[in-house]
Amino acid sequence: MEEIDYHFGDDGRFELRGVQSGVPLVVRAEASGFAAATSTPVEVARGGTHAGVELQLGAAGSVRVRAAPELPFAAVTATREPADDKAVPVFVMVRNGTALLTGLTPGTWRLELRVGRQPPQQRRVEVVAGQTAEAQF
Repeated sequence: MEEIDYHFGDDGRFELRGVQSGVPLVVRAEASGFAAATSTPVEVARGGTHAGVELQLGAAGSVRVRAAPELPFAAVTATREPADDKAVPVFVMVRNGTALLTGLTPGTWRLELRVGRQPPQQRRVEVVAGQTAEAQF
């Protein structure tokens, strides 16, 4: 894997150095409490620069999942419905019967609880920006 040097300014601008030329690059930004943002693919010519890659973090909500605390090897996956290129699925392990899924864009999400080799259990939940929804399994 190639190492990329980066610098962020106080004004929100960023610079990536050491990017391989002629290869499509997708820039992704994340911050706690916000939905991640992803750029469209961009390419930089050898010895060149590329300006104008803009990312805007969106409002996000979260889901607190509650399940039986004795469940061994339990995990929850959240997937946006309908599928959205900007909403990346989120995977979290359940610990002591709870899990918190954060950074979810507002809308409907399908939760899937997997416990060992048992068939998965599913729930649908509505995520609202700035709020934490609850899902019980």
